[in-house]
Amino acid sequence: MQAWLNIPGGSGGVSWVSQEEVASGFGVAASLIDFADIDGDKRDDYLLVNEHGLIWAWRNNRGGGGATWITEGQIAAGVGATRDQLYLADFNGDLRDDYLVSSGSGVVTGWTNNGLIRKS
Repeated sequence: MQAWLNIPGGSGGVSWVSQEEVASGFGVAASLIDFADIDGDKRDDYLLVNEHGLIWAWRNNRGGGGATWITEGQIAAGVGATRDQLYLADFNGDLRDDYLVSSGSGVVTGWTNNGLIRKS
C-alpha cells in the first residue's frame, strides 16, 4: 500500500507528496481492505473486512513512537450480513466510525463503536 499526502498549494491548488509504502499488505485481495477511523484520533486505520463482515484492525500510529500499525486483532464478529452490505461511518458524532448494514430495501441498521479500542 502506497500513499500520497494531500497538501494545499498556492492559488487554491493542491500538491501530492509521496509517503512511499505505508503498509506491506497481508496477502489478501485489495477488495478486502478498508480504511476507517476506529479510535477517534482523526487518522484512518487499516482494516481487513472479510466477505461475512468480520473485521480485523491495525491502528494507524503514524507520527507516534513505535510501530506504524498497531495490531488490534478482530474488532467485529459480523452480524450475518455480507461485505457488500457493510459500511463504516461515524453516525453518532464521536469521531469513531461505526458499523452499519444496509438492506436491499434501504433500511440501515447500525452498531456504535463503543470505544473499546484502546488508544496509545
